[in-house]
Amino acid sequence: DLRAGDANARAAVARAALGAHCLGTALICAVVAHVEISTRLLGCGCVPFYWALVAADNDARTRSFVRWYVVAFFVVGPVAHCNFLPWT
Repeated sequence: DLRAGDANARAAVARAALGAHCLGTALICAVVAHVEISTRLLGCGCVPFYWALVAADNDARTRSFVRWYVVAFFVVGPVAHCNFLPWT
């Protein structure tokens, strides 16, 4: 029973709901959206992507890669966008 306070059951329902949301969004984007819109929508609106980044934080090498990826995304992205270059 989800109302009884079973944390594992609530987490399972949340994972299933967010996974279904990402899958539905990906299917809709694959059919009707441009690649830039799809990457922005899926990158910003899908929580499991960020769960995967946090789960990859266990290894020092992976942590370094994720850190540099995020820094590069936030530095190169706006510069490329201001110069009318595709960056997503």
